[in-house]
This record gives sequence, structure tokens and C-alpha cells, in this order.
Amino acid sequence: MKYYRKILNILKARFPEYYVNVRRVKLPDTLCGDCCLVNNKKKRKEFLIRINNELGEELAIDTLVHEWAHILSWDAPGDEHGGAWGRAYSRVYRIYLKEYVEAYNNGNLF
Repeated sequence: MKYYRKILNILKARFPEYYVNVRRVKLPDTLCGDCCLVNNKKKRKEFLIRINNELGEELAIDTLVHEWAHILSWDAPGDEHGGAWGRAYSRVYRIYLKEYVEAYNNGNLF
């Protein structure tokens, strides 16, 4: 999970305005991951992403990118996987892809 952790740290650094806690947990086999807003007494929004701990690194990264896009589009009106989510997914995926290509070029991929 070395590369997964690297991508997670990059996302946290690139989006410091979002406080995101990510946990690998046991989830039903039909669920790769999910995210939610965590209610707390602080003024900032805090989010939790849960990723199924049975997933391999590549699928865990895909799930992380997918769920992070939900956080970026959290307050957007409309469909859960609508236009705002698609644009957010594109932003997050481009960050991931840039890191993936750099790791590949350096021989450090997975």
C-alpha cells in the first residue's frame, strides 16, 4: 500500500481546506467505499472516507479518488454522480494520473 499512502498524502496536501480522515475498514463485499460528513463541534467540515480493507492497492486508489471527488462536490446541488461530481473527479484523477506517470517513469510503480 505504499503508493496508496503516497496518493492519500498528496490529496491531503493539495486540498488542505478539507479535513479528511481515511480509514481502511471491513465493509460488505459489495461496497468498495463510502464517505460522509462527520458532525462535530468545530466550525470546519470534517469528512470520513471508508475504504474496504479487502481491496488491493489499485482498486483502493480508484476508490479513494472516487470518494475524494464526492467530498469536493459535497455542497453542489443535484445528482450524486452528476456534473459537479464529474468535474471534481476529473480534478482528483488528474492529480493521481500525474503522480502515477511520474512513479512509472521513475520505476517506482507499485
